[in-house]
Amino acid sequence: MSEIETVDILAIGCGPFNLGLAALAATVDDANVLVVDSADEFRWHPGLMFDEAKLQVSFLSDLVSLV
Repeated sequence: MSEIETVDILAIGCGPFNLGLAALAATVDDANVLVVDSADEFRWHPGLMFDEAKLQVSFLSDLVSLV
């Protein structure tokens, strides 16, 4: 980014919490949200996409923790 931009909500990091924040903010009229991340793309737990992988916390709990 080379221009200065004014936003209502700046979310640093494109993880589950900030994705949930962006989804909730999308329902608010006139809310200007910017989500920034150092990575070029979002990947959910990269390297764990095999049958034996287990996560301690369900992705569903990450999506509702903000609410």
